[in-house]
Amino acid sequence: MIFLAECGAKTDLVFLIDSSMSVSTSGFKNVLEFIVGMLRHADIASGNVRVGLMTYHSKPIIHFNLNKHRTLAQLEKAIRAVPYTSGSTNAALALKTMRETMFTTASGDRPAAANVAMLITDGVSNLDAERTIPEAVASHQKGIHIFVVGIGLTETLELEQMASPPGRENLFLVKSFDELTQQQIRTKTFKTMCDSKLLSLYFVVPVL
Repeated sequence: MIFLAECGAKTDLVFLIDSSMSVSTSGFKNVLEFIVGMLRHADIASGNVRVGLMTYHSKPIIHFNLNKHRTLAQLEKAIRAVPYTSGSTNAALALKTMRETMFTTASGDRPAAANVAMLITDGVSNLDAERTIPEAVASHQKGIHIFVVGIGLTETLELEQMASPPGRENLFLVKSFDELTQQQIRTKTFKTMCDSKLLSLYFVVPVL
């Protein structure tokens, strides 16, 4: 198991959670608990890791930015308080908002920290679908490393293209919300954050 505390990686981590009508209240709660469990193994207390969180359906809702919560207890309380709000699926607008609003200095983004996002969804886009991949590519080009978690999906092309290339290496697929495996996903995510080559890449990317 690789913990961020072992490598001291400075990481700005943003979660994008699909809350469209297909997710359901119980599925949404499972996602929130998955994130809480993952962050218990992150290096929150030292300040190396900052966390922001957005939900999205027809439109994105920023629940807190990177500069809001500085302790694990604060994060756990804030995450569990995020409400489920049903609607359609507009991943394009979520990615755009993440890039232009959440990964900014005003929202707590740090020039010397890796920018990492994890998008969790149980479906493909059905609003502005033609903009989803261009928004993902623009985010990759800005230096945001995107992991995608797909739940109960057989059509994965859009998810692979949203994930940072190579897409298959940054895409996790599970059969149901009950099968979210924290260890597998967090191990790969934290390993990527700690990888010196990846961190070197982020350090030379200008941050707006």
